[in-house]
Amino acid sequence: MRLDLIITNGDAAGELLRRSFAGAEVLPWRDVLHDGPVPLTHDLAELTAIRARYLAGRGWGEFARIEADLAARDRGLMHMASFDRVVLWFEHDLFDQLQLLQILDWFGEHPRDGS
Repeated sequence: MRLDLIITNGDAAGELLRRSFAGAEVLPWRDVLHDGPVPLTHDLAELTAIRARYLAGRGWGEFARIEADLAARDRGLMHMASFDRVVLWFEHDLFDQLQLLQILDWFGEHPRDGS
């Protein structure tokens, strides 16, 4: 059985994908990158901290919770090598395309072995 990591635009799509693809691990990308700062940083962890502060400052949750959720998402990327395949499941809108660019940038810096 093939083990897939599916990275998608958020919880709504993630839940549908979990029901549709038994055995796949679904990683929802929860950040509204079109709102607020997205500066050039040295790594994803630095950007995650900036985004968590911004999102909490907007009143969209407690800083500690947002930071923990985004950090857990980032750790999900670190485990990509344990999957047979990584699937990116995004739409054509700005919300998704900015997330996709962020993820592709990360993969550019962290290529999978043999790819």
